[in-house]
Amino acid sequence: MSIARMDKWIPGVSPDDRTSHVAGRTLRFRLAAVQHYLPLAAEKPDEDIEYVHELRVATRRTTAALRLYADMLPRRRTARMETRLKQIRRATGDARDYDVLAQRLSDGHPDAEAQRFLEKVRSRRRKAQRPIQAVYRRLEKDDRFDHWVKELLRGVRPRGKTKAEPKDPRFGEWARIHLRRIVNRFFKAAPTNDTDAAALHRFRIRAKELRYEMELLAGAFPADFVEKLYPVVETLQQQLGEINDHATAQARLRQTIDTADDPSEADHLRTLLKDEHARLNGSRRTFLQWWTPQRKHDLQARFSELLTGRPELATA
Repeated sequence: MSIARMDKWIPGVSPDDRTSHVAGRTLRFRLAAVQHYLPLAAEKPDEDIEYVHELRVATRRTTAALRLYADMLPRRRTARMETRLKQIRRATGDARDYDVLAQRLSDGHPDAEAQRFLEKVRSRRRKAQRPIQAVYRRLEKDDRFDHWVKELLRGVRPRGKTKAEPKDPRFGEWARIHLRRIVNRFFKAAPTNDTDAAALHRFRIRAKELRYEMELLAGAFPADFVEKLYPVVETLQQQLGEINDHATAQARLRQTIDTADDPSEADHLRTLLKDEHARLNGSRRTFLQWWTPQRKHDLQARFSELLTGRPELATA
Protein backbone atom coordinates (compact mmCIF):
# COMPACT_ATOMS: atom_id res chain seq x y z
CA MET A 1 0.00 0.00 0.00
CA SER A 2 1.30 3.47 -0.87
CA ILE A 3 2.29 6.17 1.59
CA ALA A 4 -0.63 8.50 0.93
CA ARG A 5 -3.24 5.75 1.24
CA MET A 6 -1.63 4.38 4.39
CA ASP A 7 -1.29 7.60 6.34
CA LYS A 8 -3.43 10.69 6.35
CA TRP A 9 -1.99 11.38 9.82
CA ILE A 10 1.42 12.91 10.51
CA PRO A 11 3.54 10.36 12.40
CA GLY A 12 5.91 11.10 15.26
CA VAL A 13 4.19 14.28 16.53
CA SER A 14 3.27 15.18 20.11
CA PRO A 15 1.67 18.21 21.84
CA ASP A 16 5.00 19.07 23.50
CA ASP A 17 6.91 19.40 20.22
CA ARG A 18 7.89 22.83 18.98
CA THR A 19 5.57 23.90 16.20
CA SER A 20 8.39 24.57 13.74
CA HIS A 21 9.52 20.96 14.14
CA VAL A 22 6.00 19.72 13.42
CA ALA A 23 5.73 22.07 10.43
CA GLY A 24 8.93 20.70 8.88
CA ARG A 25 7.95 17.09 9.50
CA THR A 26 4.45 17.67 8.14
CA LEU A 27 5.57 19.35 4.92
CA ARG A 28 8.19 16.69 4.29
CA PHE A 29 5.51 14.02 4.65
CA ARG A 30 2.89 15.80 2.54
CA LEU A 31 5.29 16.75 -0.27
CA ALA A 32 6.58 13.17 -0.40
CA ALA A 33 3.03 12.04 -1.24
CA VAL A 34 2.86 14.49 -4.15
CA GLN A 35 6.25 13.34 -5.43
CA HIS A 36 5.15 9.72 -5.10
CA TYR A 37 1.90 10.06 -7.04
CA LEU A 38 2.90 12.56 -9.73
CA PRO A 39 4.92 10.11 -11.89
CA LEU A 40 2.35 7.36 -11.34
CA ALA A 41 -0.54 9.57 -12.44
CA ALA A 42 1.45 10.81 -15.44
CA GLU A 43 2.97 7.56 -16.66
CA LYS A 44 0.80 4.72 -15.32
CA PRO A 45 -2.83 5.89 -15.24
CA ASP A 46 -4.08 2.57 -16.64
CA GLU A 47 -2.48 0.67 -13.76
CA ASP A 48 -4.85 2.27 -11.26
CA ILE A 49 -7.30 5.11 -11.94
CA GLU A 50 -6.94 6.12 -8.29
CA TYR A 51 -3.43 7.44 -8.96
CA VAL A 52 -4.93 10.64 -10.39
CA HIS A 53 -7.37 10.94 -7.51
CA GLU A 54 -4.65 10.35 -4.91
CA LEU A 55 -2.46 12.97 -6.59
CA ARG A 56 -5.27 15.53 -6.41
CA VAL A 57 -5.85 14.74 -2.73
CA ALA A 58 -2.11 14.98 -2.05
CA THR A 59 -1.93 18.45 -3.62
CA ARG A 60 -4.90 19.63 -1.55
CA ARG A 61 -3.48 18.23 1.66
CA THR A 62 -0.11 19.82 0.96
CA THR A 63 -1.70 23.18 0.16
CA ALA A 64 -3.60 22.97 3.44
CA ALA A 65 -0.30 22.39 5.27
CA LEU A 66 1.39 25.31 3.50
CA ARG A 67 -1.42 27.62 4.55
CA LEU A 68 -1.58 26.31 8.10
CA TYR A 69 2.14 26.85 8.68
CA ALA A 70 2.52 29.97 6.51
CA ASP A 71 3.97 32.04 9.37
CA MET A 72 6.92 29.64 9.60
CA LEU A 73 7.70 29.41 5.89
CA PRO A 74 9.65 31.55 3.41
CA ARG A 75 6.99 33.58 1.64
CA ARG A 76 8.27 33.52 -1.94
CA ARG A 77 9.16 29.82 -1.93
CA THR A 78 5.77 29.01 -0.42
CA ALA A 79 3.94 31.03 -3.08
CA ARG A 80 5.90 29.23 -5.79
CA MET A 81 5.06 25.84 -4.34
CA GLU A 82 1.35 26.71 -4.04
CA THR A 83 1.38 27.76 -7.71
CA ARG A 84 2.96 24.48 -8.78
CA LEU A 85 0.50 22.45 -6.74
CA LYS A 86 -2.39 24.35 -8.31
CA GLN A 87 -0.97 23.63 -11.77
CA ILE A 88 -0.84 19.91 -10.97
CA ARG A 89 -4.38 19.91 -9.60
CA ARG A 90 -5.76 21.76 -12.62
CA ALA A 91 -3.94 19.42 -15.01
CA THR A 92 -5.67 16.45 -13.39
CA GLY A 93 -9.17 17.95 -13.26
CA ASP A 94 -10.58 16.77 -16.58
CA ALA A 95 -8.98 13.35 -16.25
CA ARG A 96 -10.57 12.78 -12.85
CA ASP A 97 -13.98 13.97 -14.05
CA TYR A 98 -13.86 11.55 -16.98
CA ASP A 99 -12.72 8.72 -14.70
CA VAL A 100 -15.77 9.30 -12.48
CA LEU A 101 -18.10 9.57 -15.48
CA ALA A 102 -16.70 6.38 -17.02
CA GLN A 103 -17.32 4.54 -13.76
CA ARG A 104 -20.89 5.82 -13.70
CA LEU A 105 -21.45 4.57 -17.25
CA SER A 106 -19.88 1.21 -16.52
CA ASP A 107 -22.28 0.59 -13.63
CA GLY A 108 -25.79 -0.35 -14.66
CA HIS A 109 -25.73 0.74 -18.32
CA PRO A 110 -25.08 -2.43 -20.39
CA ASP A 111 -27.00 -1.40 -23.54
CA ALA A 112 -25.19 -0.80 -26.82
CA GLU A 113 -25.82 2.96 -26.86
CA ALA A 114 -24.31 3.31 -23.40
CA GLN A 115 -21.27 1.31 -24.43
CA ARG A 116 -20.82 3.49 -27.51
CA PHE A 117 -20.86 6.63 -25.42
CA LEU A 118 -18.56 5.01 -22.86
CA GLU A 119 -15.97 4.54 -25.61
CA LYS A 120 -16.21 8.25 -26.43
CA VAL A 121 -15.70 9.12 -22.77
CA ARG A 122 -12.64 6.87 -22.64
CA SER A 123 -11.28 8.56 -25.75
CA ARG A 124 -11.70 11.98 -24.12
CA ARG A 125 -10.10 10.60 -20.98
CA ARG A 126 -7.01 9.60 -22.98
CA LYS A 127 -6.75 13.15 -24.33
CA ALA A 128 -7.15 14.51 -20.80
CA GLN A 129 -3.99 12.63 -19.86
CA ARG A 130 -1.83 15.01 -21.90
CA PRO A 131 -1.91 17.96 -19.46
CA ILE A 132 -0.82 15.64 -16.63
CA GLN A 133 2.11 14.38 -18.68
CA ALA A 134 3.03 17.92 -19.70
CA VAL A 135 3.11 19.30 -16.15
CA TYR A 136 5.07 16.26 -14.99
CA ARG A 137 7.69 16.74 -17.70
CA ARG A 138 8.08 20.42 -16.80
CA LEU A 139 8.51 19.70 -13.11
CA GLU A 140 10.74 16.69 -13.65
CA LYS A 141 13.17 18.57 -15.92
CA ASP A 142 16.52 19.03 -14.15
CA ASP A 143 14.88 17.73 -10.95
CA ARG A 144 13.44 21.21 -10.48
CA PHE A 145 10.46 20.13 -8.37
CA ASP A 146 12.70 18.13 -6.06
CA HIS A 147 14.98 21.18 -5.81
CA TRP A 148 12.06 23.45 -4.90
CA VAL A 149 10.90 20.98 -2.27
CA LYS A 150 14.33 20.94 -0.63
CA GLU A 151 14.58 24.74 -0.76
CA LEU A 152 11.22 25.11 0.93
CA LEU A 153 12.00 22.59 3.66
CA ARG A 154 15.32 24.29 4.42
CA GLY A 155 13.41 27.51 5.06
CA VAL A 156 11.09 26.16 7.76
CA ARG A 157 11.82 28.00 11.01
CA PRO A 158 10.09 30.04 13.71
CA ARG A 159 9.50 33.62 12.67
CA GLY A 160 8.55 36.62 14.79
CA LYS A 161 8.26 40.35 14.33
CA THR A 162 12.01 40.51 14.89
CA LYS A 163 14.73 37.96 14.21
CA ALA A 164 15.83 38.25 17.82
CA GLU A 165 12.49 37.00 19.15
CA PRO A 166 11.11 34.24 16.93
CA LYS A 167 7.90 32.61 18.13
CA ASP A 168 7.96 28.83 18.37
CA PRO A 169 5.19 27.70 20.75
CA ARG A 170 4.41 24.19 21.83
CA PHE A 171 2.38 22.40 19.21
CA GLY A 172 -0.51 21.58 21.56
CA GLU A 173 -1.15 25.24 22.43
CA TRP A 174 -0.71 26.43 18.86
CA ALA A 175 -2.97 23.73 17.40
CA ARG A 176 -5.94 24.65 19.58
CA ILE A 177 -5.83 28.27 18.45
CA HIS A 178 -5.73 27.34 14.78
CA LEU A 179 -8.34 24.59 14.98
CA ARG A 180 -10.77 26.92 16.74
CA ARG A 181 -10.64 29.32 13.78
CA ILE A 182 -11.45 26.69 11.16
CA VAL A 183 -14.16 25.12 13.36
CA ASN A 184 -15.90 28.48 13.69
CA ARG A 185 -15.74 29.07 9.92
CA PHE A 186 -17.12 25.59 9.34
CA PHE A 187 -20.20 26.01 11.51
CA LYS A 188 -20.89 29.50 10.19
CA ALA A 189 -21.03 28.01 6.68
CA ALA A 190 -23.65 25.39 7.61
CA PRO A 191 -26.64 25.96 5.28
CA THR A 192 -29.88 27.15 6.84
CA ASN A 193 -31.94 26.46 3.70
CA ASP A 194 -32.09 22.86 2.48
CA THR A 195 -32.69 23.97 -1.11
CA ASP A 196 -29.73 26.37 -1.34
CA ALA A 197 -27.29 24.48 -3.60
CA ALA A 198 -24.69 27.27 -3.48
CA ALA A 199 -24.67 27.23 0.33
CA LEU A 200 -24.32 23.46 0.32
CA HIS A 201 -21.32 23.79 -2.02
CA ARG A 202 -19.67 26.35 0.30
CA PHE A 203 -20.31 24.05 3.24
CA ARG A 204 -18.60 21.21 1.36
CA ILE A 205 -15.50 23.38 0.91
CA ARG A 206 -15.44 24.25 4.62
CA ALA A 207 -15.94 20.60 5.57
CA LYS A 208 -13.00 19.61 3.40
CA GLU A 209 -10.85 22.34 4.97
CA LEU A 210 -11.80 21.18 8.45
CA ARG A 211 -11.05 17.55 7.62
CA TYR A 212 -7.62 18.35 6.21
CA GLU A 213 -6.75 20.57 9.17
CA MET A 214 -7.84 17.91 11.64
CA GLU A 215 -5.50 15.46 9.89
CA LEU A 216 -2.65 17.95 10.27
CA LEU A 217 -3.34 18.75 13.93
CA ALA A 218 -4.32 15.32 15.27
CA GLY A 219 -1.01 14.85 17.09
CA ALA A 220 -1.87 17.71 19.43
CA PHE A 221 -5.05 16.10 20.77
CA PRO A 222 -6.17 13.00 22.72
CA ALA A 223 -7.00 9.74 20.94
CA ASP A 224 -10.76 10.51 20.86
CA PHE A 225 -9.99 13.27 18.37
CA VAL A 226 -9.09 10.65 15.75
CA GLU A 227 -11.26 7.79 16.94
CA LYS A 228 -14.57 9.57 17.58
CA LEU A 229 -14.60 13.17 16.37
CA TYR A 230 -12.81 12.87 13.03
CA PRO A 231 -15.06 10.06 11.67
CA VAL A 232 -18.12 12.33 11.94
CA VAL A 233 -16.40 15.08 9.91
CA GLU A 234 -15.10 12.49 7.45
CA THR A 235 -18.58 11.05 6.89
CA LEU A 236 -20.03 14.53 6.42
CA GLN A 237 -17.37 15.50 3.89
CA GLN A 238 -17.73 12.22 2.00
CA GLN A 239 -21.48 12.65 1.69
CA LEU A 240 -21.06 16.21 0.45
CA GLY A 241 -18.37 14.97 -1.94
CA GLU A 242 -20.78 12.41 -3.40
CA ILE A 243 -23.30 15.19 -4.03
CA ASN A 244 -20.59 17.17 -5.80
CA ASP A 245 -19.58 14.15 -7.92
CA HIS A 246 -23.15 13.80 -9.19
CA ALA A 247 -23.36 17.53 -9.90
CA THR A 248 -20.06 17.37 -11.83
CA ALA A 249 -21.26 14.37 -13.82
CA GLN A 250 -24.42 16.28 -14.70
CA ALA A 251 -22.38 19.24 -15.93
CA ARG A 252 -20.25 16.94 -18.12
CA LEU A 253 -23.35 15.32 -19.59
CA ARG A 254 -24.99 18.66 -20.35
CA GLN A 255 -21.82 19.85 -22.06
CA THR A 256 -21.71 16.69 -24.16
CA ILE A 257 -25.40 16.98 -25.09
CA ASP A 258 -24.83 20.52 -26.33
CA THR A 259 -22.06 19.35 -28.67
CA ALA A 260 -23.58 16.02 -29.75
CA ASP A 261 -24.06 15.72 -33.52
CA ASP A 262 -26.03 12.46 -33.38
CA PRO A 263 -29.72 12.80 -32.30
CA SER A 264 -29.84 9.24 -30.96
CA GLU A 265 -26.73 9.86 -28.88
CA ALA A 266 -28.21 13.09 -27.54
CA ASP A 267 -31.40 11.23 -26.55
CA HIS A 268 -29.36 8.60 -24.75
CA LEU A 269 -27.37 11.28 -22.94
CA ARG A 270 -30.59 12.91 -21.77
CA THR A 271 -31.61 9.57 -20.27
CA LEU A 272 -28.28 9.38 -18.46
CA LEU A 273 -28.68 12.97 -17.33
CA LYS A 274 -32.10 12.18 -15.87
CA ASP A 275 -30.60 9.19 -14.04
CA GLU A 276 -27.76 11.33 -12.69
CA HIS A 277 -30.23 13.97 -11.56
CA ALA A 278 -32.13 11.29 -9.60
CA ARG A 279 -28.87 10.12 -8.00
CA LEU A 280 -28.03 13.70 -7.05
CA ASN A 281 -31.40 14.22 -5.40
CA GLY A 282 -31.04 10.90 -3.59
CA SER A 283 -27.59 11.84 -2.26
CA ARG A 284 -28.87 15.21 -1.14
CA ARG A 285 -31.81 13.62 0.70
CA THR A 286 -29.50 11.11 2.38
CA PHE A 287 -27.24 13.91 3.58
CA LEU A 288 -30.06 16.09 4.87
CA GLN A 289 -31.54 13.14 6.77
CA TRP A 290 -28.14 12.50 8.36
CA TRP A 291 -27.13 16.13 9.03
CA THR A 292 -29.88 16.93 11.50
CA PRO A 293 -29.98 19.95 13.84
CA GLN A 294 -29.26 17.55 16.71
CA ARG A 295 -26.16 16.13 14.99
CA LYS A 296 -24.91 19.64 14.28
CA HIS A 297 -25.51 20.64 17.92
CA ASP A 298 -23.72 17.54 19.22
CA LEU A 299 -20.74 18.11 16.94
CA GLN A 300 -20.48 21.75 18.05
CA ALA A 301 -20.58 20.72 21.68
CA ARG A 302 -17.87 18.07 21.20
CA PHE A 303 -15.58 20.54 19.47
CA SER A 304 -16.21 23.11 22.19
CA GLU A 305 -15.37 20.64 24.94
CA LEU A 306 -12.20 19.66 23.10
CA LEU A 307 -11.06 23.24 22.59
CA THR A 308 -12.23 24.91 25.79
CA GLY A 309 -12.95 22.10 28.24
CA ARG A 310 -16.62 23.15 28.42
CA PRO A 311 -19.43 21.24 26.67
CA GLU A 312 -21.05 24.30 25.09
CA LEU A 313 -21.37 25.56 21.54
CA ALA A 314 -18.16 26.27 19.67
CA THR A 315 -19.69 29.41 18.11
CA ALA A 316 -21.64 32.17 19.69
